[in-house]
Amino acid sequence: MRDLLQPHLRTESRPMALAIALAVLQAGLALLTPWFAGEFARNLLQDDARLAMAGLLLAWAAALIVQAGARFGSTYLLTRSGAGIIAALSRRLHDHLLAL
Repeated sequence: MRDLLQPHLRTESRPMALAIALAVLQAGLALLTPWFAGEFARNLLQDDARLAMAGLLLAWAAALIVQAGARFGSTYLLTRSGAGIIAALSRRLHDHLLAL
């Protein structure tokens, strides 16, 4: 199995590494969501924290947008890499069957 996959994993290593990095970024930003919610609730209870609350909401929205982009990029790259590996293995199997 290793001999079948190793050449294809070499060609797809950069997209897969980028997909993993994007998945880690997405997970890290997802971990920030409870902190943003806590800070928002704390500022909501204070009377004079309107400006801080607006900045916090903008930062939270930016984090959510980046998180969504990272999730999309990670999913896209992993799907594309997987499809490329499966297509290459299918071609190899087809060529082998025709050679018989």
